[in-house]
Amino acid sequence: GAVQGYHQIGTGKASGTVYFRRHRAERFNANQPDDPDVFGISYNSTFGFTGDYRWATLLRDNLALNLRGGVDGSISRVRIDIFADSIKFGGDRELTTQVRSPLWDVAPFLMADLTMGRVTLSAGARYDYVRIPFENLLDPAADTVGTYEQLNPRVGVTVTVAPGASVFASWGKSFRSPAVIEN
Repeated sequence: GAVQGYHQIGTGKASGTVYFRRHRAERFNANQPDDPDVFGISYNSTFGFTGDYRWATLLRDNLALNLRGGVDGSISRVRIDIFADSIKFGGDRELTTQVRSPLWDVAPFLMADLTMGRVTLSAGARYDYVRIPFENLLDPAADTVGTYEQLNPRVGVTVTVAPGASVFASWGKSFRSPAVIEN
């Protein structure tokens, strides 16, 4: 589920989004290519948010500036259970791995667009910080914490070539932290 809202504040607009999602997945041979008899169950609950403020002004004829700044993030609770599965051979399932990861991330961002007639120049940056604890419930000595952070700049240019038609080019960096099972 998700809820969004906005409110005019001065000459700009503040907006926010909050969401929650939850799932449970069962997989046979989950992430275990060397072992054909593995059964895995993963549980995930995530609460996320985004809040930002947008402001625009006309600097002079045919010159407009748009700014947007904010932060987004999420808090997730992940649990993964992996079993050695011998049911098809008349055996049992034996729990071999049980991990939990209460991970969280936060990412402030800032973007600007400068429009000069038919040309818009865009620039922005986002700083991602992700903390992924890996709690081994069967062997606490194997617990660890991964922290990942990166600044992701981006620039772009848009040119309006005809009414309703434009050409856009951009460059930017992106970031994805590893999933719990990859950590």
